[in-house]
Amino acid sequence: MATLPSGVRSPASSFPLHIRILDGGMGDEIYKQLLKKESGVDANEREWSAPGLLDETNHHLVYDLHLQFLQAGRADVITTCNFSVRQQNGFSDAQVRFACDAAGRLAREAVKATAGHDSSVAMVAGSLPPLLECFRQGPVTGRLRPESEYWSMIESLAPFCDLFLGETLSSTAEAEQVLDAVQLKCPEKPCWVSFSITKTGTLYSGESASQAIGKLLSVTDDISATHRIRPSAILFNCSSPEAITIALENISHNEGCRDLLKSSRCELGVYPNRYRPVTQDWETLAQAPRGELTPERLVEFARYCAQNHGVTLIGGCCGISVEYIRALSTALKGLGSTIPSSGASSS
Repeated sequence: MATLPSGVRSPASSFPLHIRILDGGMGDEIYKQLLKKESGVDANEREWSAPGLLDETNHHLVYDLHLQFLQAGRADVITTCNFSVRQQNGFSDAQVRFACDAAGRLAREAVKATAGHDSSVAMVAGSLPPLLECFRQGPVTGRLRPESEYWSMIESLAPFCDLFLGETLSSTAEAEQVLDAVQLKCPEKPCWVSFSITKTGTLYSGESASQAIGKLLSVTDDISATHRIRPSAILFNCSSPEAITIALENISHNEGCRDLLKSSRCELGVYPNRYRPVTQDWETLAQAPRGELTPERLVEFARYCAQNHGVTLIGGCCGISVEYIRALSTALKGLGSTIPSSGASSS
C-alpha cells in the first residue's frame, strides 16, 4: 500500500468527538457465504449477493452477518444489503420491493437482538444504489433512469431504517436524484450520500470532491435545488484509501468547503474497499484483493482521516470483513478530541 501523507500517526487526544463505526462489505461477505453453500451462484453474475435476499432460505446468512458486524465488530451503523437488487441489473419492481423489505427487516432484527430489544443503540442505513452501473467514467449525459425506481426502495426500506444512504455514486447528478427521491417519499429521515473516487481523487464524473460539496450544500437560485434536502453526511466509498486521501485533501485545502461543512453541520465519512482499482470493462470478481491492506493499515488510514480531515464516519466496503471493523472499533471508539467534528480540519 502506498505511504499515506505525513502526520498519519496521531495521539488519541487528537481524534474527533463522536466517531461512529460503520459496518464492512456485507454484499461481498454474503457472496462468499453463498459460494460456500454451493448454491449455484455464478461468479460472473450481476446478481452478486442478491440470492441472499431473494431466496428466503438464505436470510439467516444475512441476519448472522449483521450480528457479526454488530457484536464482534461493534458497528454503530449497519447498512441494508439490497445494493445489487435493482432494475439496472435485470430485477423486476416486485423483486426490488421484496429484497428491500427483507434487507430492512433483517437489519432491524439484528439491531434489536444485539441491543436487548432497544433498537436505538445501533442505526440502520437504507441502501440506495446508483440506478445506472457503478464507476461510470465521464460527465453525466442524457437522462438518468427514472427517479421512480427509487420510490420502491424507499417505501420498502422506510419502516426499518433510521436514515438513507445513497452509495457508490459517480456524480452529483446521481446524488441529487437520491436526495430528491428521499425528499418526496420520506423527508423526515436523514440522507447521506457517498461517492466512489478515481485514482486521481475525483468523482468518476470528473467533478472534484470540493465541487461536489459545493453543489450539494450551497444555497442556489435554482428553485428545484432550493427545496431539495441537503445531505447530513457526505462520504467516499468503494475506492482505495489512497484515492480517498486525495479527495479529502482537496476538501481540506478549500476554505469555502470547510465553511460549508461546518455551517451545514454535515459530517464526512469514509468506507474504502480492499480491492485493486476497477477498469472500465471490469467484472465483479476480476478485482484482486490487496493483501497489504491489513486491519492495522486500515486503522492507520482511519486515524489519518479523523485527525487531519475531521472524518467522523468510518467503516469499510467490499473486502472489509468483521476482523477489520473490530480493529477500527478497538482503535477509535471512546477517544477524546481537540478537533471539531463538524467538518474538515484547516490543516
